[in-house]
Amino acid sequence: MATAPSVPNFAQFNFALGDTDAAITKQNGQNAALVSYGNSLRSFGEAIEQEQADTLSAAEQLRQQSATARDDAVLARNAAQAAAADAEAIVYGDALGDLQAILDEINGATA
Repeated sequence: MATAPSVPNFAQFNFALGDTDAAITKQNGQNAALVSYGNSLRSFGEAIEQEQADTLSAAEQLRQQSATARDDAVLARNAAQAAAADAEAIVYGDALGDLQAILDEINGATA
């Protein structure tokens, strides 16, 4: 996870009354601290962008997996309904066949 850089203590570069050569050193130090802090902020921004891209990619993968699972579930439901219809046809077909055999036997026995 991206971590924001800490803000440098820029107060250490404040000029004091009577600073002469030290003022140049302090200004150079402040400039270096600003450049370093700016680079840290840039890296932080890049890390955030990468994390966002990774999160969006993971979300897209989950969406695709969900769509595939939904499609698989629809196929399974349709197969189950077809199997139930086939089983029902077999049961009714057998029952009607048995009933017809009984009727034939009754009719044959009385004829």
